[in-house]
Parts: sequence; structure tokens; C-alpha cells
Amino acid sequence: MDFASLTNYQLYEIIQNQKLDVELRTAANQEFNSRNLSIDKIEEIVFKHEKAFKPDKNEPLSIKLRLLIILFPFLVPIQSLFASKWLAQGHKRKWKEYWLYLSIGYLFWTVIVILIARHYLINNN
Repeated sequence: MDFASLTNYQLYEIIQNQKLDVELRTAANQEFNSRNLSIDKIEEIVFKHEKAFKPDKNEPLSIKLRLLIILFPFLVPIQSLFASKWLAQGHKRKWKEYWLYLSIGYLFWTVIVILIARHYLINNN
């Protein structure tokens, strides 16, 4: 792989990715070190990386968001933006909870529709 054509930030991302092959990361690290970047430039790259990829704090969804997902599960295009954002940022717990509460919302509304339909069907007969 030609590391010379990559930007400094891309090299840093390769170095930080623990899932990549060790030889690939070592070669990227050598190229990164050969560029002799200033301390300020390295700090800027690290700050950009930390800003984009915040580690998962393992925080649950807020109560308001849980209720919103349960009460309005049919707003999927809007709510899927939240889920995709959490997944992209690595907040797996929030992403999993989103899908749990979305399923609970669909179940809740299905039961309500069935009960209302049953009430009207029984009263009309």
C-alpha cells in the first residue's frame, strides 16, 4: 500500500485502528514518523480524532428520548438519524437501546390498535 499519498490524519487513523494488521500499522507509523510533523500539528490531528471518535461512555438513553421512541415509533426517518449517528460514533449501547424501545413502541401501538378494533367490533355486533 502506498502510504505516501495518504494525508497525515488518514495515517493517524490507520495507526490508531487496533483491528488492522500489525505490519500495516507499523508501515503507516513509519511513514507518519518520517513526515516530521510539529507538535502542534500532531495535537491538532489527535484533537480531530478524539472529536470525531468519542469513546462510548456506556450511557443509557434519556427518559425523554425513550418515551419519544415508544410513543412515536412511526417517525422512523427522523429517528433513524439518531440511531445512525450513535452507531457511527460507536455508542453501541444507545444504538441497541434505540432498537429495543422502537420494538416496544411498535408492540405498544399494535396492542392499542387491536384493543380499539376489538372494542368497536364487539360493540357493533
